[in-house]
Amino acid sequence: MTNLRIAPPPKRSRLTRHIGFCKNFSYAFTLAEVLITLGIIGVVAALTMPSLIAHHKAQVLQTQFKRSYSVLANATRMLVQQDISPYDLTNAERIEAYAKVLNASKCKQSYCTSRYTFWKNLSGKTGIHLGAISTTPAMMLNDGSLVIIGSYNWLFVDINGPQKGPNKAGHDFHQFKILPDNNLAPVTHPAHDTRKCTLSNPQSTDSYLGYGCTQYALSNTNPDGSGDYWYNFLKTK
Repeated sequence: MTNLRIAPPPKRSRLTRHIGFCKNFSYAFTLAEVLITLGIIGVVAALTMPSLIAHHKAQVLQTQFKRSYSVLANATRMLVQQDISPYDLTNAERIEAYAKVLNASKCKQSYCTSRYTFWKNLSGKTGIHLGAISTTPAMMLNDGSLVIIGSYNWLFVDINGPQKGPNKAGHDFHQFKILPDNNLAPVTHPAHDTRKCTLSNPQSTDSYLGYGCTQYALSNTNPDGSGDYWYNFLKTK
């Protein structure tokens, strides 16, 4: 009977034994390394979050503005299709016509009767001049925006409603005009009772400042220089 001999396992080198030994251990960050990493993340977040929040607010305002313009423009076209000329209506007739096609309700809240102190000019330093809508009717839309029928065939709109800020001309308070051909256009500069759209003097107390900004808001261009309107010009915070 042949004796079977079992060969001994091959000898491992020192390097092989060292690697195998290391596999039995798991590695982790030290407390100091974790704290340093969290600190770096915190610094980066502190530097970038304000800009991200500002961009988000600007985008929200721009979206609300576009929606309000689209809603009013479509309502104007609907009236024309019904053989109604919004341009030739009186203020009382105009609000009845628009309220009907928009399924809107007339505004009876205090901010619809005390308008001089509620909205500010573009700089926010004084109340905006609202002579064109001081006693004219207003309506609340289903999306929460407020539309005020103004003199000179103007339509004033608070795109996010009076109960949300900033309630400033050129920001969330804009002016459109019904043209003789019954198209809806942004109020531009120069126009009746408007001022140049500018923040060159951020402390301006001109009560008309902001009336001429709607055209720039619609095209999203900065009237004071480069960049866009909603973020670079308004410097949304």
